[in-house]
Amino acid sequence: MNSNSRRDFVLGVVFFGTIASLLYYTILLTGFSFSEKTNMVAYFPHASGIKHGDAVLIAGHRSGTVRGVHYNGDAAEELRISVDLEFDTAPALHEGYMMRIAEFTMLGGRVIEIEPGPLNAPLLSLDAQLVGIVAPSPLASIGEVVNENRDDFIAIMGNLRSVTDSLANGKGALGALLNNDTIADDLAAAMHNANVILDNVNAGKGVIGSLISDEKQRDTFGSLLEDLKATFIDMRAITSSIRDENGLIGAMLNDPVMRSEGIELVSALAEVTANFQNILEDARAGRSGLLGKFIGDDAIAMQFNNLMDDMREVARRLEDGEGTIGRLLAEDDAYLELMESLQSLNGQLEDAREAQPVSTFTQMLFGSF
Repeated sequence: MNSNSRRDFVLGVVFFGTIASLLYYTILLTGFSFSEKTNMVAYFPHASGIKHGDAVLIAGHRSGTVRGVHYNGDAAEELRISVDLEFDTAPALHEGYMMRIAEFTMLGGRVIEIEPGPLNAPLLSLDAQLVGIVAPSPLASIGEVVNENRDDFIAIMGNLRSVTDSLANGKGALGALLNNDTIADDLAAAMHNANVILDNVNAGKGVIGSLISDEKQRDTFGSLLEDLKATFIDMRAITSSIRDENGLIGAMLNDPVMRSEGIELVSALAEVTANFQNILEDARAGRSGLLGKFIGDDAIAMQFNNLMDDMREVARRLEDGEGTIGRLLAEDDAYLELMESLQSLNGQLEDAREAQPVSTFTQMLFGSF
């Protein structure tokens, strides 16, 4: 009894669940609603497979449903198909709107797409005549492009066939790579060498490997880059200063007067250099006075060397305290005695100078007797 009750309960759940699912999808697909609907009519030159129940999208949002499609044989071409549209709420369409029948997915199905138009344009009334277009399907567009460019596609296919034939016959680098075992082996060897290099880098070998694995090397390299960056910044500042006519070089590059004076200065320096070179040539030939004799006469050069040796010997003896001057330079006592003698002599000369008027007066007084 319990088993039968459980089975009946499961069957009831499955039955009512199926009914509820059918009702849900029926309402969802048909757009059934108890609210008041808004109906409008749109005209197209071609139905393009649109049918009852298809969706109407406004700005990409499903807002309505197609309720009928009618053919008007005696109407103008752009009005031959009339489609009844039903909306849950009245759409706000403006002048400049766009309406078209388009494919819903690549697998099929149709939908009416509506762009409501710019907001600042006048609003259309609900009974306005809406006219739309039929958008070509993606496959039809591709076919149209192929038909319009048939010759180009034929040429492209011919070129592709020529390329594949060349590859099959081993022509060109890629063809040789596909057909020549030696080249394939060389490529494999190159790839092996590249893998070895990468392994060395990962192991920290070489410059790049040390930069990757050694933190100290990375810091050193970073400092080098910072210094290089600072150098470039300084160079940029210098060039900017020159461009702004700052400094001598900037003035010479931008000021015509300074540039002319700089050219004259360079010419003068070149002339001075030429004259100095002539002097050196005359000196080497012994034609330029004392300098020439120093350079060209070995005897004078020897005498000058001897003079320099004697001066070095005198300087050495003075430094060692030899002789009177050497003792004065090297010994404090000799220097102090000399200073005392000079002070004593100075005092005597001062006494003599002060006594001179007295002796002169005595001679004048008694010299006449």
